[in-house]
Amino acid sequence: MIDDLEDFDDIPPPPPSEFDRDAECALASPGLSKEARTRIIGVARSLAASGLAREALSNWICREVARTVGGPIGFDAYDAQGNIIDPPYVADARKWITSAAGQKSQSKRNADLEEWRQRCKQMVTQGLSESDVFHRALAAIFAMRRKAAGETVTIPAGFEGLPMLYGLDGKSPPKDKKRLRARLFD
Repeated sequence: MIDDLEDFDDIPPPPPSEFDRDAECALASPGLSKEARTRIIGVARSLAASGLAREALSNWICREVARTVGGPIGFDAYDAQGNIIDPPYVADARKWITSAAGQKSQSKRNADLEEWRQRCKQMVTQGLSESDVFHRALAAIFAMRRKAAGETVTIPAGFEGLPMLYGLDGKSPPKDKKRLRARLFD
């Protein structure tokens, strides 16, 4: 039987994997669709052919998988033993995705607030006092919330068609009146 084992010495070792172990594990993520996996592998092969370093290519694959699957929710990479792994650059990719999503929502909140600011400025230039405009704006904010909840309410004149404003948590109405006043009339 020992003689049979010596025959295995002539067998060449398997070829090296195309990507790093961590990239292979990321590509094995169960949340990644077959089409997305094929697309990522195709782009990765062209990046490798263009001379991108193996480590940078692995980092790119992990970021792309994290971005495709959805970041911190739903993305799991597995090692060869089936344990969930989270290499540092996958964690960085998750942070980047979360940050990008936060920047997008913050940009939307800023744009919505700018619409309110312009409307308030317009009403003040029409002769209303800043205090009166602010109280109407507060009434409009809460009326919009009640209207969104299904109640029949009238939005105060001048504030129709504006987007809803949210507080810092992104769900509830603004709670800090002093801060809201400063943001509407700065």
